[in-house]
Amino acid sequence: MSLPDKNDLIGTRDFCVMSLLYSSMMRPKEIFSLKLKDIDFRLKQILVRRPKNRKDRIVHIDTYTVFFIKKYIKDVRPWLLKSKQSDNLFISATGTDLNRSAFAAHFSRRYRPVIKEKFQKDVTAYTFRHSSATHWLDSGAKKKKDILPYVQRQLGHESLESTAIYTHIAIEPLRQMFKQYHPRELDLKKLHKIPSPDDIISPLEDDKDSK
Repeated sequence: MSLPDKNDLIGTRDFCVMSLLYSSMMRPKEIFSLKLKDIDFRLKQILVRRPKNRKDRIVHIDTYTVFFIKKYIKDVRPWLLKSKQSDNLFISATGTDLNRSAFAAHFSRRYRPVIKEKFQKDVTAYTFRHSSATHWLDSGAKKKKDILPYVQRQLGHESLESTAIYTHIAIEPLRQMFKQYHPRELDLKKLHKIPSPDDIISPLEDDKDSK
């Protein structure tokens, strides 16, 4: 998120795309077909029209993202459009509607090499959507809140089963903490050996036989 230069016109647009992907959990193709009229800045929500399952839905966005989208619409979008006309929110450097493939190519050139070098991970537009869902569920788990149905609606999934896949990712930090700090795990590390089932069961059976 810190890579786009928010003092630069294209950088501001790129940041808005990334921030909106993360904030709203919209699919990339939904982002690039988004119309100006579908954004309600007062309520901080967006009407997503005819997504994957052919049903409209409402998604919510954060105040920070709203601020930069307003800045983009006021200062950047008219400059990109020049004398052209469009109802789409995001515009390319040539003044046409920005589409998913064009942004993917631009993202790959400008941002992916830096991200991969720094984090040793590959990132695409979908990564923002997946990361947001994971972070939501992780936060809910820490606060003992069942937010899975709300994440499902924000993602636009027809079934909870589609959303539940993110719960496995969200609990991974807990699994790692367990391995590092649970007393039994620490005891095993001190022994430098994890006992086999035979090591545990055999003494019990011998004791039972002796009785």
